[in-house]
Amino acid sequence: MFKSLSVCVFLLVGAVLVIAQEQSKPQLHLKPKKSVVYYPDSVRFVRESIKVINTGGSPMTIKEVKSSCGCATAGVGRAVIHPTSLGYIYLNIDVSRLTDSVMRVDYYIYTNAEDSVVTYPVYLHKKQTQKH
Repeated sequence: MFKSLSVCVFLLVGAVLVIAQEQSKPQLHLKPKKSVVYYPDSVRFVRESIKVINTGGSPMTIKEVKSSCGCATAGVGRAVIHPTSLGYIYLNIDVSRLTDSVMRVDYYIYTNAEDSVVTYPVYLHKKQTQKH
């Protein structure tokens, strides 16, 4: 009886430790969840910034940000984001090289968070300017 009770206690403690470890992992949240940009055809670059929030229990590291297009780059405002802290990712897209009036550029954000790679979409809509 005592042996089975100690096995149950051991399993219970192990389960609590696993749950605590899962809750302590960094968790990435982006605001807004996507960007929709309307830009005049006279501009060359579109710049956006997104908020990065770590809602987990340990520091999150942004390792890298890649884009789906050679026309796009990104800069990280703060590579290490502590729990409940805020960081920024700055997006830059050279729209002069885009051929369609509606385009999507994806950014891939690599972190040590629970979801180690997150895709962030930017939808670009070109507004035609009237020529007189």
